[in-house]
Amino acid sequence: MSDVVKRHGNLLLDDVRRLGGTVSLLFRGADADFPSNPRLQTSTYPGGFPLHGYSSDPGHYDIAMPDFTFVEYPEVRSHVVNTSWTSNSWPEVKARLKKVPHTKEGFMFRGKANWRGTRKMLEDLVNKGPPAYVRRRLKDFAPDGFDVLVHTYTPIHILPTAFISLYEQCEWAHTFHLSGTHYSAMLKYKLACGQTVFLLGDVSEEEFWYDALKDGENVFFLRNNWFWEDLHQALQPSEKPPLTARERAACVAARARRLTDTYLSQHGIDCYVMIYLTRYFLPWLRRVLEV
Repeated sequence: MSDVVKRHGNLLLDDVRRLGGTVSLLFRGADADFPSNPRLQTSTYPGGFPLHGYSSDPGHYDIAMPDFTFVEYPEVRSHVVNTSWTSNSWPEVKARLKKVPHTKEGFMFRGKANWRGTRKMLEDLVNKGPPAYVRRRLKDFAPDGFDVLVHTYTPIHILPTAFISLYEQCEWAHTFHLSGTHYSAMLKYKLACGQTVFLLGDVSEEEFWYDALKDGENVFFLRNNWFWEDLHQALQPSEKPPLTARERAACVAARARRLTDTYLSQHGIDCYVMIYLTRYFLPWLRRVLEV
């Protein structure tokens, strides 16, 4: 937010002067990952005022803002792959991911078990194996199968087979995305490297750009209780235009990568913040002060 204002603050000067010369925005602190200003007002949470953080959902007044991972995210650990990759900034990681070739036609997922249990559910489903009608479809679509592992270890105790770098994960053509550790940060990397992303379960905490996610256009949404049925449907060929299941998935992945080049470019992020400030926050603050 501060960097965007530094770049484009001159566009806000007139509005800020009319508001007295200084404007404050409230940001969530330690729990910035989770919305905390409910629309259902109580004595504890009076609600109604914009509270800014890294995510929101339809049940809260919180305003989702770009998070720190767009600047630098050490958890990517690029130096493990290449010692010369000292930066984990979003632009640099995205540029590297674009160069990773897909050498495996299958599904990859690595992650830490989450309290909701959806990641363990995914692992159990894959280990049990798909129904016969899905297996026939997967034979052509994903001949390299599934490499899904959910671990419960702390980072320093992760087994060698458990940790696979983000860059190595992107060698797989397809992946899953679901709630849990690194949930909000990881999706943009998967889209940037051109993987077909199958998003499992409800998108409960939403980042500022999640409205751009469209089922069958740049991702595939799968329901928890209908996993194999929805996956089978997503692997169908397209009639208009006529595309095989692989070609259709490749188109979805290409549109996803394009999303990261537009919505999630520096220009796109700056536009989001400035549009919010000029069209929503500052006019709202002006109305409050007038009252």
